[in-house]
Amino acid sequence: MICISMRIPCKTIARDCSLDYNSGMERCVLIGGGDFCAARYDRKRYAYAIALDGGYRYVGADADAVVGDLDSLGYVPQGVWVDRRPAHKDYTDLEAGLRLAADKGYRSIDVFGVLGRRLDHSIAAIAACAAASCALDVRIVGMRETVYFVRDTLELKSDASRYLSLFAWQPTVVSASGLEYPVRDLRLDGQSAIGVSNEMTGDCVRICVASGCAIVVVQDKDAI
Repeated sequence: MICISMRIPCKTIARDCSLDYNSGMERCVLIGGGDFCAARYDRKRYAYAIALDGGYRYVGADADAVVGDLDSLGYVPQGVWVDRRPAHKDYTDLEAGLRLAADKGYRSIDVFGVLGRRLDHSIAAIAACAAASCALDVRIVGMRETVYFVRDTLELKSDASRYLSLFAWQPTVVSASGLEYPVRDLRLDGQSAIGVSNEMTGDCVRICVASGCAIVVVQDKDAI
């Protein structure tokens, strides 16, 4: 497994559920070969783009680099920098892409094309990004959902057209306001679905994590 050991300073991250890019930090984008929402993708918003194997089919020449074993793509792209990895390895192409982005100095990363199609790949992608969130501000952008990994504080503009769910794969203590069911020092450990499908109310949702890592899923209601 690839380890990412840097840590971004603890801070409040204020965001719009529909993808706000005004963080003041240059962003990198990773594109996998899963379900890809072209309507939510804008290459101009990113300083650097890394295609993960089959994700190259979605972005082609817009990619600055291609990373992976290329088993899904089936050929070596020309005219772009390729970091080809062995097929037999103990890390995923997404983990390699996150490491490359970190090595190039990016701390703010959006990941497209890693949800859907294969459930095992979707779970692995969430696990990889949760681990990387120790060092990076990373989020997954799906077809109708955005997944945030929160270890300190996250603020989101309220959106009544979306559900907000809280999960954790490690012991986590989280508080959240601006929801129909606000929580205070809620203990999540991956053994309960208590945080699913909350409603956003008011103008702003504020999520504070006292320990651990909260996985925050913002989901379009019309996708249900």
